[in-house]
Amino acid sequence: MDRSNNAPSQRGDMALELPAFVHIPPGWNLVWDVNRKRSGTAVRVRRWQPFSERVLGGEQITVVTEEESGRILSVRQFVTALIRDPLPDTGAEQSALDEFATVDPRYAQDLTPLRVDAQVRTWRDTDGKPVVVPVRWAKHAHRTGTYNWITTDPSGGVIEYEIESHWDYRLSRRATEQWDEDAWIAAREGTGPQLEAPAARA
Repeated sequence: MDRSNNAPSQRGDMALELPAFVHIPPGWNLVWDVNRKRSGTAVRVRRWQPFSERVLGGEQITVVTEEESGRILSVRQFVTALIRDPLPDTGAEQSALDEFATVDPRYAQDLTPLRVDAQVRTWRDTDGKPVVVPVRWAKHAHRTGTYNWITTDPSGGVIEYEIESHWDYRLSRRATEQWDEDAWIAAREGTGPQLEAPAARA
């Protein structure tokens, strides 16, 4: 099976220290473990799913790390079983800053809140049924000029974490590769259509 697409890795996970908000359910498998480039930096992409091989559009936990340092650059945690009933809003901006500081405290010192948007995230559960989750997307700027965000579900659980995302101002779209976005991966691999802005070109 071709390791460049969706074959499971045999390398294991010993070097990866997951953030406290990531919860890999029992029975999930490491279905994708590949080396890629993200904004010119060598990264390692690891993906867990409740399947024996990679399934785009399904439940997933994807973690993208710097290849050399192991530093976490992005996390996507689309796990239906983790979605809980809504809790009172405790301030998405401050909650996001707290999470940034927990994962990468030095980097978080130079973050400035920009805005919080109400959005939705969708995926398919293990039965193939659509899951639609309302979220709060808290966007922050870093002094280096990159964009960063934490996305939380109705109960405040983190389902997305991303730092050092670059923006192409000429094209008015994201410049950084999206290795945790299934529609982007499909476009990159030639199995899906090219995404419209503001998504990155695949």
